[in-house]
Amino acid sequence: MRKWLVALVLLGVGTAGAIKIWRERASPGSIEPRDDDDVAAAPKEVVDDGDVAEAPIVEHDGVSLDLSTQVPEVELTPVTTESAAERPTGAPIEPNASGPAVAAAAPDGGIEDQPGGATKFAEGEARRKAIGLVDAAGKHSDPIEQTRLLSEAVLSGSLDRESEAKAYQTLLEAHQRGLLSPRVHDRCLLVEVVDGDSLWRICKRVAKDGHAGVTPGLIQLVNGMTSDRIRAGAKLKIPNAPVSILVEKSKYRLSVLIGDLLMRRYLVGIGKDNKTPEGDFTIKSRLVDPPWFPPGGGQIPAGDPENVLGTRWLGFAEKPGFADAATFGIHGTREDDSIGTQSSNGCVRMHNQEVEELFEWIGEGVTVTIQP
Repeated sequence: MRKWLVALVLLGVGTAGAIKIWRERASPGSIEPRDDDDVAAAPKEVVDDGDVAEAPIVEHDGVSLDLSTQVPEVELTPVTTESAAERPTGAPIEPNASGPAVAAAAPDGGIEDQPGGATKFAEGEARRKAIGLVDAAGKHSDPIEQTRLLSEAVLSGSLDRESEAKAYQTLLEAHQRGLLSPRVHDRCLLVEVVDGDSLWRICKRVAKDGHAGVTPGLIQLVNGMTSDRIRAGAKLKIPNAPVSILVEKSKYRLSVLIGDLLMRRYLVGIGKDNKTPEGDFTIKSRLVDPPWFPPGGGQIPAGDPENVLGTRWLGFAEKPGFADAATFGIHGTREDDSIGTQSSNGCVRMHNQEVEELFEWIGEGVTVTIQP
């Protein structure tokens, strides 16, 4: 019994002592814990006698501040902000004096691209694709596939001038081993020559089968023929894909295609003051040494120095919604200096020697696409 009483007395004395010590050490300005238990630990400062003393603590808006260290005053410069609505649309990125460049805010709250950034990225991607097509063509053994890849690369307009010229020359060489070789029949229809046939009769016969626009000159081209003489029993190839013409006004360029294969391209002249119409047209008339009917009336015969049509004329057909379509066409010129310029009344003009070559391959019904 006495042992129990002694234990109780000792327990009471220990508890009272602990309470006393806690009260002595507690500070009247001590920080009470917040509900979120975000308690800032009081920093310590070292005094000369080696003991650790408490640093004064002040709570300001929930943040504990150490007042034992003096902080030098800093003069703050007022900063003005500009809202997205106040900034002009498309404003370029301007450098921030204290940090990296800051992008302009877009009207929808996003970040607006720098002017031309997306365009440059797209151009870079197109250039890489074109270079890849040229590389792939160089590794391919099939000349038809080589010309297809090179045609796509050259027509893309994404190669630099030197690379494009080199790719075009390689394409012409590949054609001699492919579509223009009499031994290669890919992408072609074989037609047997019968007694009494001529190249014109063959053209009319295949036109009934849906191969419109085929000319004797085209048959000679793809069969490697140097004349129009043929013999019964011989087999001639006719391209399965149609011939078409693409004119790019901004580049002063005319391209001849068979399907998706680029065959030839020429530098041309176009209408002054953007008079050359745009869109799709159809070849309707073919004339050798055409007379010219100037806008003011009258007729100037072929060979006359005043005749601006040169030696060949490929005229457009009438077009719904375009009453004057039949007055436009592709023709030659004696004014060689006008090629590569805006100089005609709206027609596409070529050097006489080149339009004579083109004339042999282009028949009635061929589509001409004119682009800006």
